[in-house]
Amino acid sequence: GRVLWQQTLDTPAAPASDAETYRALARVVQRDGGGPLLEMPVASLGRSLQPESMLGEMAHGQPLIVGHTGYLPPHRAAVDATIARLPADGAVQDLVDMTMLRWIVVRPASDWDWPGARARFLDGIDRVPGVHRVADVNGWSVLEIDRAPVHGERFAAIARGGPARAPIAVSAATQQ
Repeated sequence: GRVLWQQTLDTPAAPASDAETYRALARVVQRDGGGPLLEMPVASLGRSLQPESMLGEMAHGQPLIVGHTGYLPPHRAAVDATIARLPADGAVQDLVDMTMLRWIVVRPASDWDWPGARARFLDGIDRVPGVHRVADVNGWSVLEIDRAPVHGERFAAIARGGPARAPIAVSAATQQ
């Protein structure tokens, strides 16, 4: 018991200092129809920012494509690997295919690991077709993704609880 009693707990910023930012984000994304959302970065300096995102979700009300829990669904590794490829065009399309991603919210520079990392990310994502910056709120940037899924079977596989990528068909020639 002494260890728990003396333990310091993290105080999340989402319901406190970031509360107004999350309410403003809610107005932006709900005005344009809402949809699945990703906050970037997902982690900073070895600390997951997913708990903050999940608390912020209570304000903006949009589904998150990642969340911090003790259970990792079968597709999580594929989603994480795809997020790591951002801001590549193919990564954006893969996230749309797997999760129907509609919004990327880019946290302030202080939440990124390296100086200039946020600026480089925004510069790269601004060049991706179908991605548009629609607002800047208290140092956060809101990007709307206007793309249709190309591989709908990926989302269907995830919805069924399967892997993110559809199985590769084996040709009749290789089965002989």
